[in-house]
Amino acid sequence: LALAGPRDASNGVSDERILFGQSCALTGHAAELGEDMQAGLRAAFATRNELGGIHGRRLDLETLDDRFNSERSGAATRALIEQHRVFALIGQVGTHTSRSAARVCESSGVPFLAPLSGAAFLRRPDLARIVNLRADFDQEMERLVQYLVDSQGYTNIACFYENDGHGKAGLAGVERALKQRGLQLSGVGFVRRNTTAKA
Repeated sequence: LALAGPRDASNGVSDERILFGQSCALTGHAAELGEDMQAGLRAAFATRNELGGIHGRRLDLETLDDRFNSERSGAATRALIEQHRVFALIGQVGTHTSRSAARVCESSGVPFLAPLSGAAFLRRPDLARIVNLRADFDQEMERLVQYLVDSQGYTNIACFYENDGHGKAGLAGVERALKQRGLQLSGVGFVRRNTTAKA
């Protein structure tokens, strides 16, 4: 929050508060993820506010429902920036929704904080306004394979993934981790996102 120096309320920062925006699923099949992220942020903000906020400014959160849909995520992010005039976006849930939100934030010059995604595109060095807290997918898949192969001794491993950016990134991470150990997947299958249809 070092960026929250003297600014005016049109940029989400006033003498009294710092306004953050969140686009996440509050309805639909991923609503629990969005609700939990929103609840966590509100609890953290409340704790900080009880201690005097940041530079005497309270932290406020405005959340819009994107229903875990990338087009809605882009539109909600734009509305938070242009209409609600937030200082930064925080707590985006999902890889495909984070991609849409990150593009809007980057083009608007607005910080994009702590998206719930391990996607590599969020870690590109040229995207200076993105701050990640989560490990990337390759790190997560490396630990998974490390446990299955190195700790448990399994060598016959299959992968069933969701056929979207999130699932494909996980698949690629598993394949890389196995290859480093001279192994390859014994089987692969996927389900189309937001359906029960299998390939």
